[in-house]
Formats: sequence, C-alpha cells, structure tokens
Amino acid sequence: MLLAVALLAAPAAASPACLGEFQLCPATGECTLFDCNGPGPHCGHGEYRCPVSNHCVKGAAGYSGCPGLAGTHLDHTLDTEERLDKLGAAANLTEMIGQLTNAAPALERLGIPAYQWLNDDVHGVMSQGDTTSFPDGERQRRKHAPPPPTPALPDSLARL
Repeated sequence: MLLAVALLAAPAAASPACLGEFQLCPATGECTLFDCNGPGPHCGHGEYRCPVSNHCVKGAAGYSGCPGLAGTHLDHTLDTEERLDKLGAAANLTEMIGQLTNAAPALERLGIPAYQWLNDDVHGVMSQGDTTSFPDGERQRRKHAPPPPTPALPDSLARL
C-alpha cells in the first residue's frame, strides 16, 4: 500500500512540449516540423531539428542559431516584405500552386511544414476531434444585429 501511495505521489517525468508548428516525435522525443518517421538525422529528447539543415539544437531558444536560416525567408531578423520576397524567389511555380490547396503539402527544402488551411478561419478550429468551435462571426452578426444603415448619396450622385 505504501508503495502505491509513493508511486502516485512521485512526479511524472515531464515530456517536452514542442512550440509553434513543431511536433513531438514519440520515439525520439525530438521536435520537428516534418515526418517523425522520415529520414534522419533524428535529434535527441527535447532537441529541435532545424529546417533546411537538419541540425539539432537544444530547445526552442536555439532555433535562431540553426545553420542555413540567415538571409532566407526563415531569418527572423528580416522584415516581412523581405522574407516574402525571398520565399517567392525560392519556391517554384508547382510548389506555390500546391500551397493554394486546403491540404498544403510540406516544402521540406524550404523548411515549410504541411498545413491544413481550413483549420484556421474566423470561426475558430472545427471538426478536428475534441475541439472548441466558435460561431461564425458574420452569420451571427447578420442574425442578431440590425442591418447597417444605407449610406447617403453625395449630392452630385443624388441628382442623377
């Protein structure tokens, strides 16, 4: 009985939580943007696998030191417009078209994970198992709010 109480009171080994779009790979404990079962190299427990270079860094704080990010669309020190320009120049037309689908494929050579675009909308996340979904804001507004006022026409148009 004392053993059972001691085991229940003992803190469980914490598994690392991966930040952002990174996923935790159960077999290795690494955080990666891509397939956990894909070709290596694989990182150790709690390490992040860098996109593009596949180097391993300690924790999310080490991400900015990943080789191959400087001067690319993944460089956080560049402004948004510059990063978008670099991404547009690096991706080919087929890759760009693929990103316009609901189930956008991963572009591993560019460090971009696969993404399901329908999960990110004005109504919140829906239809993904045990999730919370919020009412569609526009539909709710139309249902419960009075119609917006009709704008008055300028005198120059009202005379026509």
